[in-house]
Amino acid sequence: SITEGDVFVMKAGADDWIEGAVEMSLEAGDALKTGDDSGAEITFFDGSTMELEAGTQIQITSLDISADTGVTTITLMQTIGTTISRVTKLLDPASRYEVETPTGVVAVRGSGVEIHVAEDGTAWGCNLEGEIWAAAEGVELQIPEGRCCIIRPGSPPELAWRLDSSSTTGGDVVTPGEGAFVYEEGEVVDLVADPDEGHHFVKWSGDADTIAGVNAASTSITMNDNYSISADFEEGPVPYYTLTISIPGRGGSTEPAT
Repeated sequence: SITEGDVFVMKAGADDWIEGAVEMSLEAGDALKTGDDSGAEITFFDGSTMELEAGTQIQITSLDISADTGVTTITLMQTIGTTISRVTKLLDPASRYEVETPTGVVAVRGSGVEIHVAEDGTAWGCNLEGEIWAAAEGVELQIPEGRCCIIRPGSPPELAWRLDSSSTTGGDVVTPGEGAFVYEEGEVVDLVADPDEGHHFVKWSGDADTIAGVNAASTSITMNDNYSISADFEEGPVPYYTLTISIPGRGGSTEPAT
């Protein structure tokens, strides 16, 4: 199904993208991509689904079910973008649902997983529920429920925490940007909020306990858990206040001066 915008399909063996259509059948070897501000959902023969967010491209590598054993195999290659897979519980241990990325593989069993692939091939996956594994460079890592992992080019998977950033009307989070990001345990992440013309930054809200300065537009956050934060803006200029300093009696000095 097409949730919004432009969705394109390249059939197996073809060289050109064609416009996707609701209820179009897909087969092994077919590729699918979503445009800007676009989205789609694939439903597989076993009831599992994959949601594709804007700017995502995947290819269906294999689709198979054994008539003798009932073993199911669904394998996809995700080259860029963000997907959310919700997989029907796989009762047979030989069955598998796997999403390959340029740097590793994420395997799912009766679970929900969000996978993002960046332009440099770096991939991260977050366990929304159930049993998830990541594998790369000969290392397999189980991802606990609620945790994420990151797979960098040439490196094994590592557990990570997720940062979701957003903003109120009147400005944007320009560093690291708005959306979902993952970082290693204890990593210090720069935060920069930029107000629109006619607005000013007020504070960071949400899970702000490890933000160095909640009232500073340029600050940092230390990643020790999953966090969701917002940059809050208000209309109007930055307010200014008067500070008056005096020294009763003689002696002493202040900075700024009296």
